[in-house]
Amino acid sequence: MRVLFIINLPRGSLEVLVREAVSVVEPQGIEVLWVYMNQFIEMMDTCPEMLEFVDLVHFVIDVQSFSYEHIKKAAEIRPILTSYHHWNFKEIPEQLQLVDHIFYVSKILEPEVKQLKPEKATISLLSNGVDPKVFCPKPNPKSRDNFVIGFFGTQRPSSRSDRKGSRLLIAATKIIVEAGYKPAFLIMGYGWKNLVPALRELGCQVTYKVSVPREDVPKYYNQLDLYLIASRIEGGPLTLLEAGACGIPVISTPVGIAVDILKRPGCGKVLSGFDPQEIAEAVIDNMDNPKIAQDRAQALLQEIRQSWTWEESYKDLPQVYFDIYNKTAKSSRPNLPTLNRVNIPPYLNLQQDAVTQRRIATNYALFYYAFCLYDHGEKLAALRTGLPLLHKIKPSYFWKELQREEHW
Repeated sequence: MRVLFIINLPRGSLEVLVREAVSVVEPQGIEVLWVYMNQFIEMMDTCPEMLEFVDLVHFVIDVQSFSYEHIKKAAEIRPILTSYHHWNFKEIPEQLQLVDHIFYVSKILEPEVKQLKPEKATISLLSNGVDPKVFCPKPNPKSRDNFVIGFFGTQRPSSRSDRKGSRLLIAATKIIVEAGYKPAFLIMGYGWKNLVPALRELGCQVTYKVSVPREDVPKYYNQLDLYLIASRIEGGPLTLLEAGACGIPVISTPVGIAVDILKRPGCGKVLSGFDPQEIAEAVIDNMDNPKIAQDRAQALLQEIRQSWTWEESYKDLPQVYFDIYNKTAKSSRPNLPTLNRVNIPPYLNLQQDAVTQRRIATNYALFYYAFCLYDHGEKLAALRTGLPLLHKIKPSYFWKELQREEHW
């Protein structure tokens, strides 16, 4: 069996989920291919027949992120599965009516999914996880002069929403500073050009890492004294598990798995809502009571190691794929003729072996991502991301991206 994953962007949390899924499902005889959001749109516009070379299509980014026409075209070729991360629409999107299975990523979302799922669709929990061998406490060589708060994530620069809670963070920090405290911040991720200067204007030291290779992420968690989740909408967040697995105290608004984990006795602090005053008071409490904060962090660390590994979270995933395939299987893929169209981009060629296809798709997605960074003013990060890939990208693709008026 071959499963095609649809991801939003490289180096994001959804890509992490997919990479971990590969290690769980491939030993069960399931090949994994993937394309990114812009690549899937291009596929549906130019060569949808490529879907004939996979058996299932799993949208790790919600299907409502795409047009109805694109999802309909895909559903006519192969069964559709989608992950469901959060409710962020006023009415049920029609794309969901085309779905065969919905994965909800935290227990808090189950009632919503039962309400909106189409009659034909099945549902199941597919929560986030963490690799405790990679994300683990390590000695922190940093000076203890500064209390460092972590805030990681990605925000579209053009977005007017405050999903990740950056405005809440600024308001809470103002209260903290006015109370006589001066925390430092480590901000990681794409899209925080407005947040960083706002925190600096309040007199706080800010370190901003725009694009960090995955293997370096644990190092930055271990530089923190506190990880803060100020999101208004979340399915995970994956960062809660990563920070907690590194032994870092966590404070969170009442979103996603935070409600499942941090409300357990002694594990951390779940805020009652989205009030900057409450966030500020919780941060100050951690600054004033480091021993209590560390006791909570140790309890959280043990909870994550016992119940939130990828092996535990994804243990039922292969069987779900087999069940959906057996229920909805269409024409046999092995009898399909090889397509010889010379104009199919290499990242959309699903006829090639899975490892090669994933590598090529990721290289092209990172190159596209570099243009996104450049368009939104992150020129140094764009060069660092894009230049090492130049020799791996076809000149025609490079020229096409140069001519594109806007990325993302």
